Amino acid sequence: MAVAFPMATIAGRLPGTNFQVCLAKLQNGTFGVGMDVGGTDNQGNPVDVANATGITYSLCLQACGERQEPFEFTIFSQQFSAFLLPWLALVSQLPFGSNDMLVNLDSVLTTVGSPTLAAYSLILTVLNNRWVTRQFTQYTFPNVRDAVRILTSLQQSPIRVVKDDGFLASLIVLSQNDKWWSQLAEEIDYSHNWSISAATSIAWVVIAYVFSVLDTFIAGVDTSIHSNGLGVGSLWLWLLPIVVGWLQFSPKCDAALLKKAVAHANDLAYLATDDGKSVLLKDKTDIRAIDLTLTDVDDLHRDEKCTSPVFNYARFFPMFLASGLALMLQWGTAGAAFVQAWYTPTRGLGCRSLAVLIYAVLSTTVWMMLVTSSILTHYASNPQHRSEGHVIHEGEARDEEGQALLEDKAIRHRSTARWISIMLRRLGKLIAGFNAVWAVTACFCQFGNVFDNCFCNSSVFSLGKHAYSVITLQDLDFWIIQSAWIGSVFLAGATAAIYVLFANFLIEPPLPEIVPVATE
Repeated sequence: MAVAFPMATIAGRLPGTNFQVCLAKLQNGTFGVGMDVGGTDNQGNPVDVANATGITYSLCLQACGERQEPFEFTIFSQQFSAFLLPWLALVSQLPFGSNDMLVNLDSVLTTVGSPTLAAYSLILTVLNNRWVTRQFTQYTFPNVRDAVRILTSLQQSPIRVVKDDGFLASLIVLSQNDKWWSQLAEEIDYSHNWSISAATSIAWVVIAYVFSVLDTFIAGVDTSIHSNGLGVGSLWLWLLPIVVGWLQFSPKCDAALLKKAVAHANDLAYLATDDGKSVLLKDKTDIRAIDLTLTDVDDLHRDEKCTSPVFNYARFFPMFLASGLALMLQWGTAGAAFVQAWYTPTRGLGCRSLAVLIYAVLSTTVWMMLVTSSILTHYASNPQHRSEGHVIHEGEARDEEGQALLEDKAIRHRSTARWISIMLRRLGKLIAGFNAVWAVTACFCQFGNVFDNCFCNSSVFSLGKHAYSVITLQDLDFWIIQSAWIGSVFLAGATAAIYVLFANFLIEPPLPEIVPVATE
């Protein structure tokens, strides 16, 4: 039996509301005549229906219904291919490093769900790199530069450095340990660095974004204004400096390879003894000067054990510069998308601008929750909370019973901090996962005209009972839209450029000077 398909479906256009038809009915007097029927100008002022270019929200529901504009596959595919697909492909260039696919998926969702956290972790890593370098500026031993390079390369891992009893000093000073440095440097001499694949992906994104922006302004504002993806491109622009930054920093984050490399090198390490001799470290003790703690993962330190760079927030303490740059990148790119949606008629807070605002707010919330979690983790993990000062401050007796009570109180505090830290991390990850899905879904809804309905087009959230929907654009509208869109593109681009410039200024600290060893 032959099946007949509607021509609209074959052409990739599904049935929906046609707002131009609704406006024509209004202008023809179908719903009455005069200024009190529900016709408006593009500023929401009541006008005679014969001159109306907009319609009140209440009349829109009556005349047009609650359905969206028809889904048009041609517009959807063009906008999706130009403004979203390149960014989704670029996500694959982020460094992950775990051998567990679920952990890598967690990294993807956390990064996409909280660009604030991703930007914060990157700058924090760069700043920590400079801090490590400064700690070694006072040393002039031949291996000091290797020490800086290796320690900074391992900062994506849960590294443990033992400085007591000459462990670290022996590793740097003893000539027998030269092999340790060369062995470890050789085995971790891999990087998530620039490659043809990475360069091609970035070039594709940049070229696609530039051509899409130019095409938008050259072609001008048309009837597909609400499904235009320019704001989507600005919203995702944060991903470009994050990917470029990690490629420049070249993090070592393959957990299995790093563990193996450190273990092999530690078999060659020597330790200086009190009698001036040196012994093979593995024959004397199980302690190592530098080691990785990737096993025995508990809920409190779960993110600290992950080698994916997005979790570096859990390994370092906050710095104001990292926070400022992260917030700037997030709100600069999201703000650009928000501006474009806000100034697209009907101007105000509608579904599109609210979707962007929710994404940015949740991203920032996740960042705050996870950073707070890391601070509480440090507190809960530190058992050395001296109680003497507290006793003196409170004027309490220095007896064993008082000390026991204070120690018990400290234990309860650390237990509470541990519980809050775990809950914050879990809830933050859950919100980040939701936010990642929300971002992609919101883009699909915009390209598919899902937001193109009476409610969303009328900016009900900000206009309330005065909400109205602009159907026919006027010359002033075109000028305002184009000005806002140009400004939003520059805002997003400038924000990303400033972030990249700061990262480049900080990414290569000067290495310590080496004083040659005198030979007879």
